[in-house]
Amino acid sequence: MQEGEDLSGYRDKALRGISLPGLGLSIRTAALTGTLPKPIIWPEPSSVIAKNMPVTIWCQGTFESLEYQLHKEGSQIPWDRQYPLLIKNKAKFSTQFMTMDYAGRYHCRYSSPAGWSELSDPLELVMTDPQDQSNTTIESGTGSASQPRDHTVENLIRITLAALVLATLGILLFEALHSQKRAKDSIRRYHTPQTEDWEDSSWN
Repeated sequence: MQEGEDLSGYRDKALRGISLPGLGLSIRTAALTGTLPKPIIWPEPSSVIAKNMPVTIWCQGTFESLEYQLHKEGSQIPWDRQYPLLIKNKAKFSTQFMTMDYAGRYHCRYSSPAGWSELSDPLELVMTDPQDQSNTTIESGTGSASQPRDHTVENLIRITLAALVLATLGILLFEALHSQKRAKDSIRRYHTPQTEDWEDSSWN
């Protein structure tokens, strides 16, 4: 899963999981073929979690599942174990406070009377720190960080707004000067006829 990816796709897979090819296999068929359907893994609410916020990892298998394991890459032992929920074909792994220890790549698997399934596709869990002023994203428990955000678009927006403000001020200044000129012309036209009338009356 890519960073920041919308998890609706994961949820859709989970909701359609029972109808996916292979997930309807019986334990007898799975035992005969030697394979079990690959489990589906997805995060809730997202794969990108702010520091100290809750997060849940879901793992979906079959209705014959007996136990679920969560594996984190780099760990020699299962990260966590859970029994299926009442609906039997899924389990959840939760933490109330996201920390650096939980950031990383995860897989899950489940056991059934036919044995253990293969590992699920990887799920990358990312932690962000709102207090970090450098705008970096912590991607794993090693503390590595991504490059600072590109502010090009933000700078272009600021420049555009500044240009609009300057253009508005220019228009207002032009209208003010034009109004002042019109006022002077009106005063001049007002006084000119009075002078001519005085000159005409003096000749009489």
